Amino acid sequence: TLPGLTARLGIPRLTAALPTDHAPGSPDPATALDRTLNSMVNSPLDFTLALTKIPLEVADKLRLDPQKPLMLGSVEPSNWLPAIAALTGDASQRVMSWQIGPSMLPSPLDHDVTSRYLQSIRTNLSRISSNPRLMLPWTADSQWLEAGGLGETSSAGGPGGMVSGTGRASTRPFAGASITVPAGYPATSLRGMLDNFSRLPGDGLDVTYIIETLPLDVHSRRDQLEHALQMAIQLWAETHAPKREHPPVRVGLTDPWTIGEDKRIRPEAVLGGFSTLANVTESMRVIGEVPSEPGIRGLILAPESGNAIGSLGIGGGMLIAWNERSSATNPTITGFFGGGTLTIKDPFGNETKLPPERISGRHIIPVSSMPSFVSGIDSHLVQFLADLKVNPSFIPAVVANHDCELVLRNPWPTRITGDITLLNPDLRNSRRDQNWTLSPTTPMPFSIGPGQTVRLPFTFQFTSAEEAGVKQVPMVVRLSADRAYPAMRLTKPINIGLEDLELAVSAQLGPREDGPDVIVTAISSNTGKLTRTLQLTTSAPGFASQSQPIVDLGPGESAVRRFVFRNAAEGLSGRRVRVLLVDVDGAERMTKVTIVP
Repeated sequence: TLPGLTARLGIPRLTAALPTDHAPGSPDPATALDRTLNSMVNSPLDFTLALTKIPLEVADKLRLDPQKPLMLGSVEPSNWLPAIAALTGDASQRVMSWQIGPSMLPSPLDHDVTSRYLQSIRTNLSRISSNPRLMLPWTADSQWLEAGGLGETSSAGGPGGMVSGTGRASTRPFAGASITVPAGYPATSLRGMLDNFSRLPGDGLDVTYIIETLPLDVHSRRDQLEHALQMAIQLWAETHAPKREHPPVRVGLTDPWTIGEDKRIRPEAVLGGFSTLANVTESMRVIGEVPSEPGIRGLILAPESGNAIGSLGIGGGMLIAWNERSSATNPTITGFFGGGTLTIKDPFGNETKLPPERISGRHIIPVSSMPSFVSGIDSHLVQFLADLKVNPSFIPAVVANHDCELVLRNPWPTRITGDITLLNPDLRNSRRDQNWTLSPTTPMPFSIGPGQTVRLPFTFQFTSAEEAGVKQVPMVVRLSADRAYPAMRLTKPINIGLEDLELAVSAQLGPREDGPDVIVTAISSNTGKLTRTLQLTTSAPGFASQSQPIVDLGPGESAVRRFVFRNAAEGLSGRRVRVLLVDVDGAERMTKVTIVP
């Protein structure tokens, strides 16, 4: 059943275990294997037979742990090869790939012995299987063997002369690695895991990451699907990321089906969603990520064909979007994606059409923890806007002219032209003292060749009342590439602060829960290398300002100051209190705001 099922889903690879301990009355393993291979005659399905256990009679006779098939490489082949040959029959000649073990857990074997055992098994399997390829299983939370272990040329003669043949073995006794990612493995650790396995030899090595699905007796089918898709997408994207040194990989699932009471295989929802993911990402590559709110992911995809910067036509790209950890009520990704109507597809192929906003031309794409696939985007435009940034992105909180630049890169295969006009940030409460002085205020033209980068310099200055933190620099972009785009208004972030000083402020009512006083707490931290003398000043609407000094705040030290506004709970409830930190000996100053409960 499995080969036909996976073929209909468009999945190219299947690994199935050899039933070394089959139940009485069930077909013998040789017959089952023969039927499986016969059903694949006209299918491109890549099949691997996994020897997950040593047959019990062999394990008992040799006093081996049946869960460690690798140990077969340590004994005479006459003690185990006939048993494997009986279980597989003549069909073994048609098995090209063999996996040795369900997973490669850490063991006391040194790397040289591991290499010799694998070579011994491969050489002896060649007696019953034509030129077998060994797949080496592993687990994501186990350290990979050092480069000198499984990559060295080793003697073909195993311990005690157990391996037939002479001469030198291949420099690598296995053709591929199958790495299981446990169900509880945190997604935040994926990059570190990939760094671990980046030492795998990349030349011709077949690497598959196997995602262990969440158990349905604890999790819902939706949880299982979301987890599998999020992990698969991130694995695929990370291993294909620019500048990532990692062998080419596949991503797979463990047992995405259940066995019903009638003994028939019933595919789970996770298999359908995984099939959709495989189909929509075929011949696609990740070229970037859409800037969005923290916790929301939007991967930009483009076709693999074409030159290094792509030969993508209008609307030929894709976005994979999901909510990874945002707590927003209705999370979205908002931006310019080409101006046409987008198609949002869920993991089961259901489609929703999404036109752009009539006036702004932007799309507002809803996202959830379930990944969705958005087609019809202009990948060149999305990548251009994603790459556009303000440099430097960190601006010292000093009242002075700050020299910055807009960085633009051309992802189109043709020259692009246009201009960018910087705008003042929206004024809060119409207060003119929060305005910025920008130069130039006129449009800044650009002309960029294919794949090239340009920098447009500008300066700006803010007042002493400017609040520290992330700010958005608004701008209008006019662009002509393979077509003329409508004017696009967007923002890019900068962070205003001090590199070696931190300020955290909060407000609460006291001495009771309802006041009547307002207590403002300011915590100043010196993260630099010099001792600082600071001044803290608080200001609240309708109340006199208060100041307190912080003298000789040493490196690594923090100071807490509290300001009490008497009988202010009613008047300041819901209003903003400003705290200004000033370096007494310099020009540095930083403003933070807290809202009174």
